[in-house]
Order: sequence, then C-alpha cells, then structure tokens
Amino acid sequence: MQKSIFFNNKFAVCAAIIIIVLSFFLGGAKSLNAIRGKAVNEFENGSGGQSAEYYIESVADIALGTFYSIAKNHVAASDGDLAGLSAAANAVKKSKTVGEYYDRLLEINTYLNNLSLKIDSKDMTDVEKNNWNNALSQCTTASNNLKHDDYNAMAQSYNDKLSKVPANFIKITRLAKALPLFTNID
Repeated sequence: MQKSIFFNNKFAVCAAIIIIVLSFFLGGAKSLNAIRGKAVNEFENGSGGQSAEYYIESVADIALGTFYSIAKNHVAASDGDLAGLSAAANAVKKSKTVGEYYDRLLEINTYLNNLSLKIDSKDMTDVEKNNWNNALSQCTTASNNLKHDDYNAMAQSYNDKLSKVPANFIKITRLAKALPLFTNID
C-alpha cells in the first residue's frame, strides 16, 4: 500500500511537470507566432506609408530597368554579374518570405557593386551617367526607407524574445528562426 501511494505521487508529480513544460512551450510558441506575424504583416503591408516589401521591389525594378540597360552596353552579355543582377531582380518577384527578399536584395547589391567597379563612368554617355546616378539616388532612398521601416523594430522585438527562455529552446529545435533586419543594407 505504501509503494502504490508513493508511485501515484511520483507519477502525478511527473505528469504535472510534463503538463507545465508543454504548456510553457506551447504558450511561448503561440506568443512568438503572434509577434512574428505582426512583423511579417508590417513587412508585407506597412502601416505608415509603403511597406518594406515595396522598397525591395522598387530596387529590383530599378536594377532590371536602368542599371541593367546601361550595364549591358558596357560589359559582355555573358558577364556573370550582369546575368546575376537580372536573375536576382527577377527572383524578387517570386520571393515569398522575408528571408528570401533579404537574400535577393543582398544579391542585387553585390551584383550592382561589382558592375559599378567594372564600368568606367568615363565610357558612359552623359545621359547614361545621369540615369545611373538618378537610379543610385532612388536606390539609396529606398534603402534608407527600408532601414527605418517599422518592420525592423518589430523584427528586432521578435528576435529579442526568441533569444530568451523558453523561446530559445524553441529556436534550438529549429521550430522558429530569427527574422532578418534591414538595418545594414546599403
């Protein structure tokens, strides 16, 4: 009789601990999903003007338009950076997640920087120089808007919560990933 009471108590304690731990994690995941959802919604829709997604799509449009059309006059059609710029800019339209948009924007920036180093502005016509510089200015404005977009604050809040207990256990199990921040995009 004494053993069965001890076993029942031990079993009850273990069951209670499991229930508490599960509710702790499930509650933490639900809270994380809500915060992440708000950040992603801000990325896609914006709240005080244009969305972060809009700014990235604007840079992709400029890359496909102005930069590509000028660059193709000054580098070989087979140039990897020219092809890469086109592929990355076109891929923006197919991006589905914040991370995919982030990766494509980094690729566009890399290819543009490489092409800028290859193209000697002395070889450009005055119209091309003017268009190139205007496009750079538009991209800089879009990047600055992106850096200061409300999405970054929301994503930072999510990432901060993700790094704390119990959320960091959820992160370790790969059920949740940090959101990229667009604060260091040039």
